[in-house]
Parts: sequence; C-alpha cells; structure tokens
Amino acid sequence: MGSPEDYEFTISQINSIMSIANSCPYIKGPAVFQARSLANYLNGELFFDDVQLCNNLSSYRIGKPSNTSKDLSVYISPNPVSDVLTISFLNEIETNGTLSVINSQGEIVYSQKIENNTSQQKIDTHSLQNGIYVIRICNLDINKVVGKVSIIH
Repeated sequence: MGSPEDYEFTISQINSIMSIANSCPYIKGPAVFQARSLANYLNGELFFDDVQLCNNLSSYRIGKPSNTSKDLSVYISPNPVSDVLTISFLNEIETNGTLSVINSQGEIVYSQKIENNTSQQKIDTHSLQNGIYVIRICNLDINKVVGKVSIIH
C-alpha cells in the first residue's frame, strides 16, 4: 500500500470518511471500522470513543449468553422523549419477553410484552412523570438493562 501522499481525496470525500468514522459502529456496522482504518491511514493515529459515540445516540449493545454469537443492539429514540418512545432492535427478538421501564427508585412503572420476531416497540410516555428511566429487556436469553431515557413533557 502506498503512502497517504500517493492518494488524492477531495474535502468532501475526507469529510464523508470522518463522518462515518465518528459514527457508532453498532448502528452503522462494519463501514465504521473501514472508515476509521482509512482515516488513521490518512491522518495518523486517531482515537474513537465508541462508548461516548454510541451513548450520545442512545444506542446500546447487549451481549447474549456465550452459547450464541448473536448480540442484541438497541436504538432508543427520541431521547429525551415527550410523547412516544421508539425502541428498535437491530436484530429481531427471537423469543417472547418483556420490556420494562424502571424509575430512579428501581420500581417498574411500565411493562409491555415483546412478541418473538419483534423489531420495534413503541411506548406512550404520557402516563410517566418527567425523569430519567432505565429500559430493561427480559426473555429466555436476555435480562439486561439496554439503556436510559429522559422523559420531559
């Protein structure tokens, strides 16, 4: 592979590379790592904080038990929310389960059944008070907190 000087990139191309490189890999997938590789090649050693990048987007990756290679990736939007909260599963939930909303005192204030092969759940937040809540997913494979959400009416 040649040196960075051997290649010419437009400002637009460099901006696109950096935009993809600064994305959450749980949302954008392998393209993020490819863009980071190219960005490091062009600009030297760069650091990308995936925890910060993904938390800013309300995206969380939850590992399943070691007997399976599939992970649960969740996208929570909007955050903060004032009306309807959408929880999108980037890979479908394979077994029935429960989605719970837990307040700051640890109390389950909302619970909803998740059907198998579900890719999205919606929650009407009008009955919930303003505050920060934890979202938890439970089924045969998963019992994990998948994120936090702020409710502001």
